[in-house]
Amino acid sequence: MELALTTLPLEIRILIFSYLPNSTIKNLRLTCSSIKNATRLGLDRVFLSIQKRDIEVFRNIASHETMRLQVKEIIWDDGSFSQSPLEDVVERDGEYLGQVSGLPYEKVPAERCQGSSPKYCPKWFSRECHENLSGFVAGEYDHSLAAELMERVMELHELLPPWESWERYKEYLKDQLEVLDSEADVEALKFGLERFPALRKITIIPTAHRKLFSPLYPTPNIRSLPCMFNYPIPQPWPISDEETFPVNATPWTEDAQEFLKDRWRGFRVVTRCLAEQAGKHQVTDLVIDPGNLKTGINYNIFNAPCRELSNFTTMLEQPGFKRLDLTLFVGGKEDLVWTPFKDSHYHSTFSKCPDLEHITFGTDRGFYATEELSMDHFTSLLSLFPVQKWSKLRHFGLSSFPVVQSDIINLLDAMPLTLRTVELTGLIFINDGENYNSLLTAMRDTLDWKERAVEDRPRVAFWTNTSNMLHAYMEQTVSSYLYGDGENPMRVGPGRRMYFSG
Repeated sequence: MELALTTLPLEIRILIFSYLPNSTIKNLRLTCSSIKNATRLGLDRVFLSIQKRDIEVFRNIASHETMRLQVKEIIWDDGSFSQSPLEDVVERDGEYLGQVSGLPYEKVPAERCQGSSPKYCPKWFSRECHENLSGFVAGEYDHSLAAELMERVMELHELLPPWESWERYKEYLKDQLEVLDSEADVEALKFGLERFPALRKITIIPTAHRKLFSPLYPTPNIRSLPCMFNYPIPQPWPISDEETFPVNATPWTEDAQEFLKDRWRGFRVVTRCLAEQAGKHQVTDLVIDPGNLKTGINYNIFNAPCRELSNFTTMLEQPGFKRLDLTLFVGGKEDLVWTPFKDSHYHSTFSKCPDLEHITFGTDRGFYATEELSMDHFTSLLSLFPVQKWSKLRHFGLSSFPVVQSDIINLLDAMPLTLRTVELTGLIFINDGENYNSLLTAMRDTLDWKERAVEDRPRVAFWTNTSNMLHAYMEQTVSSYLYGDGENPMRVGPGRRMYFSG
């Protein structure tokens, strides 16, 4: 293999290596000097969290005179291990309880303990470990997982029983508390902002862990976990289910408790550091990416003046800031959650970034209107988005937000001629009779987009969580209706549900 690779032209070798994961490249670099000189690790993004391993790797890359030059993106993993107190366990009336929390514990059988001192495991921890296994049995995981991995997972209870996992888990909790006390992650971010000259983008996610053995990203911390380590998945931001478990967005006032605000610690830290080091970094993109979780950034941050809003505004004010993906957590199940948008600070804040080229704005809510939703809950989109200030805007996205059809048309009509893509996903239509079918018809009949040159016409999509091939087909079908002689691909079903029939 070495001879075959080394005889290929350098350009072809570099192209081949560009498709390989870092783990394979590391092994290839050990084979011979010529391959080592022709390859380099793909380090265009780095991870940061409150976990010591992530911080260590982040700092090592930032300190490396070659690797640091490649980094274009920081992904901040905001997931944290449960803030369970590290406490002694006492026996009361035949039960074992945490001395601080009062939570129930189970005593580890003496024959399973190493050493003379008894060991205990919180029942909540055991329960979540067992639920992880139940998820595999129920087939909730990706079927592409290798068969041998599935077999090992079935043996997990014997390999790492909950009480053994708990002993290891406590070490991670201790490390996490040390980082929080020292703000080592904050200092690492500041160091990275100074050391990564190509850095342009920061993405904040609620958790990289997602599911056991199936992480969203293989961060250094996740890759360093013991083999087959069973543990409760680190807590993401608050998640609300309107039907079964509605959770309200907590008020955001100066006297609000810090531990409630720190559920969005990543957002607070990132915006603070970007504001404090304004003019000293080249970050132009901020992406809040909840993945497929019904969550986002607490929307009360933007409803009244606060330090976080001030830092966010300072970040947007920086010359050249061009991309913002903002998903909000409004929570709850009542339609009253929409009224604060009427007196919010979005318009004045967004007005601070005249260089904006890309914005997506959405919430965690579902996309079906309730019977109580009315014009009392309506906020004009033009009162939120200062499109007249965005002369360079190329992409606009709106999702899971209550709308009136005529207001959407007014917003789109006011967009600059630079607009090239529009995504309108999960819109909540307030008025009866208004839906994606009628909206598409109004866009075709009202907007002047059809009169523009073909290359200047905005492409419109109503779905984002589809495969690339299906997304392209849907987009083409919508364009055929807007700009050609195709049929309206949107159909109205029972209960105001919409279907694509292209």
